[in-house]
Order: sequence, then structure tokens, then C-alpha cells
Amino acid sequence: MAAGGAFRFGFGVGCVVLAGAVACLSATGCFLDAGPLPGSSPLQGGGGSAETASTGQGADGGVALLCGNEAVEGEELCDGANLKGRTCEGIGYPPGELKCTETCVLDASGCNQGEPWWDNTWGYRMRVKVDGSMTEGVLDDFTVLIPITNAALSNALGSGEDIVFIPVGKTAPLAHEIEYFNQSSGILIAWVRFPTIQPSQVYELMMYFGNPAAVPKSGSAWETGFAGVWHMSEQAIDAGTTTVHKNSAGADYDGEQNGNLSGPGKIGVGQSFDGTDWISIKNGGAIALSDATCSIAAWIRTTVNEERALITKTPNGTHGQSDVLTGVGHDGPYFGMDQYFVDFVRGTTNVTDGKWHYVVWSQTRNAGGGGQDEWRVFVDGAKEAQEEHHMNSDNSGHIIQIGKGVPSSYFSGSWKGQIDEVRISKVDRPAEWVLATFNNQNTPEKYVTHDQIQKVPPPPP
Repeated sequence: MAAGGAFRFGFGVGCVVLAGAVACLSATGCFLDAGPLPGSSPLQGGGGSAETASTGQGADGGVALLCGNEAVEGEELCDGANLKGRTCEGIGYPPGELKCTETCVLDASGCNQGEPWWDNTWGYRMRVKVDGSMTEGVLDDFTVLIPITNAALSNALGSGEDIVFIPVGKTAPLAHEIEYFNQSSGILIAWVRFPTIQPSQVYELMMYFGNPAAVPKSGSAWETGFAGVWHMSEQAIDAGTTTVHKNSAGADYDGEQNGNLSGPGKIGVGQSFDGTDWISIKNGGAIALSDATCSIAAWIRTTVNEERALITKTPNGTHGQSDVLTGVGHDGPYFGMDQYFVDFVRGTTNVTDGKWHYVVWSQTRNAGGGGQDEWRVFVDGAKEAQEEHHMNSDNSGHIIQIGKGVPSSYFSGSWKGQIDEVRISKVDRPAEWVLATFNNQNTPEKYVTHDQIQKVPPPPP
């Protein structure tokens, strides 16, 4: 094609130009990009559905090029059956029939086979696959981490509010939350709630984006069993500020910064604590943890083999009746849980090795029918301890804190290291749920994959 032609080459992540040809280096694929939609197409010069090919002049400057001789000449994009090897998929559209018009213009209106386009006001889509092998059992209302990096996401709104996830074969969007989106780099961290995840199935979604007029979709990405979901991704760049750590599971229980700073996270950004910092949970006393069915979970990283508190519910930050304490370092470099004058239970994995670890304490009230509550400790998806104890009654006047040491307890020191993705649930998370969460968040690339970008098919010329 002569210089100044209407085509512009755009490349997905992993594409390069070698000797004038496009070469793909990764599964994200290469595509011809005409910029944000709606209103333009790689086949058009400014309006309509196909680009007008210039007749121009011959090499001698006097003879017009012929359209209809099966030879693609000058700035012709095609000629009769000669498409120069182009296909619908090759220029970024869904599968179908690519044609050439009588004026030597490419017609992509037939690139409309496969999954029907959900809504033509969305200019782009991507097929996302979620592998149910992350779990060993059936999970209902399970929220999956879906991280994607693709340069074509620059065509989404800067806020990401036009990003929508539609199950293949369906028309209703799934509830989701965007934890992080960078339009210029094409980096997305999303959480998508699935009605069911089964170990034997692969779930396919179409992620649509590129609609400047999109209205944000309603619905919570977190099922009602969650009391709190704190991503810890808010920017806390000054220890003296009052950053609010949002509870994504509801309007209550936001976290309040107390000296902690943004730092490395397991998923995106987390929070760093220097041994004197903590986060207080507003109105956290309403979350029942003692003598209640509940769960506490977090990603942690530390090198300190000392008694340090992780998540606690205590009377005014002191060790006392009906408190619940989780932390590391008591009786070795392990994650454990303690209640005042009841008992202590811990795991068996060294979690002070400077690596990220996923730790969970889950409790089932009156599990055996004799009034005893069952405690379970999980580390990195594996159950490492289980005991039964008579818990004290919960006290709503207590306070919940993240990282704050509790004097005279097994976790008297405040946290030193990083904390990310804190969860408190009003249900006892079973082993299958814990393992699936660990698998999905620890190695998302193993369970979540995506295909190349497709552009909305244009109307006939």
C-alpha cells in the first residue's frame, strides 16, 4: 500500500514489525486498529463502512489504475476475489466472510459469525476463559480475580466504566468490580462474580469495552457472606494522612489509616506496616467473630519471626474477655489464632520467610452440636490445624484493627511487613473455597486466559 493510505497498523501486546510484516509474539494477537469506536473503522476514510480506494494514475502519470482486473494496484485495498490474503480475523473482526466491493473497497460487514455481538454501541470485545480446575468442589457465588494487560484497552473509558463481562451464550452482565485500571498501559485488575464454578468446566466470557456513553452497571461483586473486602489498594503516601480503605462488600466497615503506607501487594498495591502502624475498621464491633460462624483471610508478607498481630477484635485494643486475635510468631514462625483464656491454634508453614502467604482462620459455631465451635487454620490453600473449643460470647463493643499489636497477648507487637486483600466473612469458608481463592489469586495466569481483541463489525457499505 502506498504511503499515505488509510490503514494504520495497531498492535496488541507482544507484536512487532519485522521487515515490514507484523509478527505476533504472544497469544494476545495482532490486529489492525483504527482508533476508538464508534465512528470509525479500519476500512473507512472518515465515514461509512468502507474505505474509498483511490484510482490514482499509472506509473507513466497518464493511465488510471483499473478496479476489476483482480490485481491490487496503487492504493487499492482489494480487487475482486483478491483480498491480499486478508481475513476477518486478520484485521481484528469476528470470523465471517470478508469481501471486496466493486470499487475495490474491503467490506467487513459479513464478519459477524460466532458469538453474536451483545450491543453494537460497544466497539471492542475479548473472549476470557476461566478454568474451574482451580477448585475441587462446586462453589456458588464465587468471585474470580481477572487480571488483563492489553494495549487495546486504551479504547475503554479512563474510568473503566464501560467494561462489561457477558457469559458466552447469555445476555445479562455479571456483577464485577474494577480494583485498578490504567487506560494508557492497558492494565486491568477486575473481580467478577460467577453464579457457580465447577471443577470440571471452563467458563467463557466476552469482555466488552469501548463505549463512551456507557452507564455503570449495578450489582455487587461480593456475595452476602462477606462482611468486609479490603483490597488495600488506596494510595497512602504520607503516614500523617487519613486515607480511607474502602470496604468493597458494603457501605459499612471502611478502614482508617493510622501510619501505614502504600507498598508492594500480592495483587496490585498493598499496604506496608513498620511495627507501629495499623488500620482501624469503622464500626467493626458489629462483625461477630467470637462464638460465631465466620472467617478471616489475608495475604501477608514478613521476615519478622516475632509475635505480631494481623487482624484482631478486642476491648479497646487490649487483651480481654471475648477477644479474637490472629497473628504470627507465637510458638514459632507460624500463623495462629488465640482467644482470651480459651485456647491457641497455629499452622505449620513458616510464614516469616519474606514470601507472600495466604492465611485463613475459619470457625463453625456449635459444629458438633455440643456447644463447641470448630476452628480451622489454612495456609496457602491447605488446612494445617483443626480444633474444637467453647468460645466466649461475642461483644459488639469491641473494635477490629488490622496490624495493631495487643499488649499482654500472644501477638503484642504491631505488624511489620505487608498486608493485602483482607477478607472477613459471616460464614465459615470450606476447604474448597479457600483452595480456589488461593489458586486463583496466587497464579491467576494458570486459570484465567484471554484471546485477541475483536472490533464490532461495520454495517454494509
